[in-house]
Amino acid sequence: MSVERVFLPVVLGSLFAFGCASTQSQPEDASEKEEQADQARLETQEPAPGLAAEIVQRGTLRVAMSGDQPPFNAVSRSGEYLGFEVDLASALARSIGVELEIVELPFAELLPAVEQHQVDM
Repeated sequence: MSVERVFLPVVLGSLFAFGCASTQSQPEDASEKEEQADQARLETQEPAPGLAAEIVQRGTLRVAMSGDQPPFNAVSRSGEYLGFEVDLASALARSIGVELEIVELPFAELLPAVEQHQVDM
């Protein structure tokens, strides 16, 4: 029997055993405290009270995309927006009964545009 046939299963078995041992869950008290802390953080955060009403009143959902990140979002040769994010934004706009407006921005400007309320998402 060769050394590789013995050595490889021993190494792989050891790695598996150490990996399983290191993924032990936290004690229940710690996870309960963490859940309570998360809940407290959620309760203290103020929702954007007027955003949903503003979107419905305006009649459009403004979604920023870079247009160059396939398969998430891209622009076809005919200028049509394609991709997962486009489909998701379209479904969201349809579900709340408004039109979808895609605002194309460079990737670095996406989050600042949301923070400055230039777009909704």
